[in-house]
Amino acid sequence: MHRKRIWMLVVSVAILAGCAATQKGMTDMGMTTPQLTKDIATQLGVSELLASGGAGAMFQAAAEKLSATDFDTVSKAVPGTDKYLKAAQSALGGAKLTDLGGVQGAFKKLGLKPEQVEQVKPLVLDYVGKYSPSARTLMAGVL
Repeated sequence: MHRKRIWMLVVSVAILAGCAATQKGMTDMGMTTPQLTKDIATQLGVSELLASGGAGAMFQAAAEKLSATDFDTVSKAVPGTDKYLKAAQSALGGAKLTDLGGVQGAFKKLGLKPEQVEQVKPLVLDYVGKYSPSARTLMAGVL
């Protein structure tokens, strides 16, 4: 029982250290809190840091599945896409989503529940759609 508590403490410290590093990285990149992050944090009841990582995982999924030209259309139309990608990469240690088992695996690694993907997906698509309906269509086709 004592070993289990120590293990949980070690895991908790490691997760918090990773979150702090991600937060610092986001601050260093000049990432302010966009409405998408706030909406996801509110919807899921999680920190804005986790919300940014979740949104980043969605954008990373699109980047991995769309052609370079199509993802370029998304990234040029939607402000903050590059920052979300950097936040996700920082939190995921540079892993590709295919290595993590997709977006659900990325959410799990971030500390989110894999089933929360379905709650985040419409928020991300609506955010993208505000800037570019065609970019929304592209992302909806691969998420």
